[in-house]
Amino acid sequence: MQVKKQMAVIVSFALVATLFAGCSGGGKDNGEASSASPSSASTNSASPSPGPTAKAQKQIEFSMTSNIKDFSADPFGQKLLSDLNIKINPVVINGDQVEQLKLRAASNNMPEVFALNAGDNTNLLYQWIDQKIVRSIPDEMLNKYPVVKKMMDDSPFYQMIKKVKGGNYYIPRVVSQHYKADWSSGIYYRKDWMKNVGITKEPTTIDEWYQMMKAFTEKDPDQNGKNDTYGLLTLFGLWSGFTVFGIDLDNWVEEDGRYIPGYVSKKMLEPLKFYRKLYQEKILDPEFAQNTNVTKTFPKFTTGVFGTLIRNTDNYWLHRTIATEFGNANAGKGDPLQLVGVLPPLVTSSGKASTPIAIQESANLISSKVDDEKLERILQFYEYLRRPENIRTMNYGFEGKEYLTNGTTIARMTNPATGKPYLPADIAQKYPATQLYGFTDWGMDLYIDFDLLPQAYSDYAKVVRDRANAVVDSPNLVPRFLSTPNKDSLQLDYSTEITKIVMSNDDVDTMFNRFVQESMNKGLAKAIEEVNAKMKEIK
Repeated sequence: MQVKKQMAVIVSFALVATLFAGCSGGGKDNGEASSASPSSASTNSASPSPGPTAKAQKQIEFSMTSNIKDFSADPFGQKLLSDLNIKINPVVINGDQVEQLKLRAASNNMPEVFALNAGDNTNLLYQWIDQKIVRSIPDEMLNKYPVVKKMMDDSPFYQMIKKVKGGNYYIPRVVSQHYKADWSSGIYYRKDWMKNVGITKEPTTIDEWYQMMKAFTEKDPDQNGKNDTYGLLTLFGLWSGFTVFGIDLDNWVEEDGRYIPGYVSKKMLEPLKFYRKLYQEKILDPEFAQNTNVTKTFPKFTTGVFGTLIRNTDNYWLHRTIATEFGNANAGKGDPLQLVGVLPPLVTSSGKASTPIAIQESANLISSKVDDEKLERILQFYEYLRRPENIRTMNYGFEGKEYLTNGTTIARMTNPATGKPYLPADIAQKYPATQLYGFTDWGMDLYIDFDLLPQAYSDYAKVVRDRANAVVDSPNLVPRFLSTPNKDSLQLDYSTEITKIVMSNDDVDTMFNRFVQESMNKGLAKAIEEVNAKMKEIK
């Protein structure tokens, strides 16, 4: 059982391509023309190799989940189809992506190329592999396509799947070339409040963070003469609060000679006692358990009620949180970057800081009906989309029409429809086939790689990212994603039990030990036994 994080739900690559085109449209909100090195437009590319030339070969036709109705309707799509000598038949999936694919699998009507959020649907992926609904890519064929192979080599999740199932069963869709650590657990804090309460050094430890939050609660940080502020706001219960301590509740950890889920690890006691203390001292939002609606909850931070906030800190959300949401709510109060910052990963009682690994995996799957000849062309298609010049077109448009370059910089031309420089959203609307960018890339790096943020925010986002990457924890992912009868059937609402422990007055150790024992009695003990037995076989 998995608890979903803020950014954990990944829908079909075609739909996400559209969504990310829309997000990109809001990325650069200062209306200024950007200037970027041409090389920055290809930072997502692993290799310029297009693979074997397909144009001289016979035409290959394949079906693919996509909301692009006609790939030949614009110049980019026309060139792609011509260069590769392919025809793509789009298959539109309406409604719930996973449920619709399940129905198609049951009726033997799967598209030849389709997407699945494998991180949230690992057991379904295993099922389709076992039922031979999806096919593997032979190693000897894969070695001819360096871009695809590098994406597989760079994905810890993919390597785990290969170890468990013994084959190349999907092509990862890049979440990020840059983010190795989980980005949903950053701690935003009010820099101006910190100065007002007399703290001169940015906290680097859990205890220093506590002292700052306590001061935010008790020392009138907004200087309005009222006792109306709190220390900590969380947006989704306390899930992200544990990642601050380097704990991913869903990961399995090796403890006392066996693998167990993180939520029953002894390491849970420190954060449980910490948040119990915050709750009792009214430093933690008293309504934390009800904070499931971000739109309603977030203004508690922007309007000056809370001094720290746990939220996504990837480049898009960092800019949106500080510049757009906080900045707009506090217009006239100064540069938002001087008012709000992000703490580094905090040192715990262990003497070190750590951040959970980012586990977000969208998989491009190939139907078992696809023969080797067609598979070769699909791999060529994938490599083609990752070529630097094509990545540039999918984000900037065509040179001389949407952007200009003098060989060292790229300058976006003005879009007559908006009066502002062309953004990826404009390109996607003008040339729908460029939405294929989302076929290979989730878009997490767009804002930095394509210079869509004001420079100060781009630079700060890199600092925040690099600090987290430097202390990323890389556990063995196999036990987390193994499929066993009792593990798959577990029904444990541990989020509710954790909330109860934090809000209770009873002894934390006693309540936690009771929770662990009850979980064991409900099937966890058998699941742990199964997982550890399988781990011995895999080793």
